Amino acid sequence: MRLFNAIELVLAFSLLSAWIDTATPQPAPSRGVWQLDEEDPDRPALVFKQGEDVIFYVAGGDAVELWIAWPGLPQPEGNASVTIRTTTRAFTVKGGLTNEHPFTRGDEQSTYFRQTDTSLARDFNAFVDALLASKDVVVATKSGTITMPRIDVKEANKLRL
Repeated sequence: MRLFNAIELVLAFSLLSAWIDTATPQPAPSRGVWQLDEEDPDRPALVFKQGEDVIFYVAGGDAVELWIAWPGLPQPEGNASVTIRTTTRAFTVKGGLTNEHPFTRGDEQSTYFRQTDTSLARDFNAFVDALLASKDVVVATKSGTITMPRIDVKEANKLRL
């Protein structure tokens, strides 16, 4: 009887170990802080920063503007797309990569995804609602994934069209 208990225990640990090795862990949310930027009262912006580095920037107002720090090494400028996933929805956004941007990322050259056309504007309020209600915000690109924590900004609902 003891032999069977020992064998069952070894088998259970082996199965658990194999399951843990094959399970795909979710990346931990990036350490950083969400802020509401109201420098221009007509164009409030929701910003996620790590230190002084802007990782995610979306502004409403008369036009929508979206900037996302491209993960990894600097990229050549050109067309690109990102998928922004919230707890309830996924938004695929087409735009472009640029190495000329208003954000600094230390002394290193960096690439940002930028989108300013009306495809996001048509569904902007639903996009903002999904961001604000989500437990985290995940941006998937061909170069990697950025996971940001829940948005905990008071008055973030000012970000509307």
